[in-house]
Amino acid sequence: FAPYACGSGIPEIKTILSGFIIRGYLGKWTLLIKTVTLVLAVSSGLSLGKEGPLVHVACCCGNILCHLFTKYRKNEAKRREVLSAAAAAGVSVAFGAPIGGVLFSLEEVSYYFPLKTLWSSFFAALVAAFTLRSINPFGNSRLVLFYVEFHSPWHLLELVPFVLLGIFGGLWGAFFIRSNIAWCRRRKTTKLGRYPVLEVLGVTALTALLAFPNQYTRMSTSEL
Repeated sequence: FAPYACGSGIPEIKTILSGFIIRGYLGKWTLLIKTVTLVLAVSSGLSLGKEGPLVHVACCCGNILCHLFTKYRKNEAKRREVLSAAAAAGVSVAFGAPIGGVLFSLEEVSYYFPLKTLWSSFFAALVAAFTLRSINPFGNSRLVLFYVEFHSPWHLLELVPFVLLGIFGGLWGAFFIRSNIAWCRRRKTTKLGRYPVLEVLGVTALTALLAFPNQYTRMSTSEL
């Protein structure tokens, strides 16, 4: 009943910002379903990210607000500038990184990014981060749940494990991407992929079976 609410939403946002029009993808119904399902999915403990859905939700809000102003309602170019700023605000909320949100919008999703859009995106991301900190959802007066404070400088010998960690992260990331692509291709030909509701129930049951026996994976991230 809400086909546009599935997936992360980032590929479709990139398509829209490139000039293609997808009717209803950034509508009110999609915003409602995406918000509710994102809350339920993240709070259930499933292993999924919230960056893409938050970008989609932010762009939905930006698109709906554009209809309130004639300048943006009748001008697709102006509306795309608002969507670029909304994408930056979504990433800013997801990671607590306003500058990172602007860079993400500039490098990943936007095809046309003039200077005035840069400042608008930075202002939107800054306001989003300030609002997140004011609400204080994690209870630690921080923008993120886990934060690190460097009270002492690192030593020169620590560069060796840093290099090894970077190499391992790159290799593991490449392996994960290749595995994800292979699984997505195989998923299209399986019977489970034709029934998305059963697929979600299967993934939820598998996650519960693997995570519940361990006392640490059984807890939410805010309790760790």
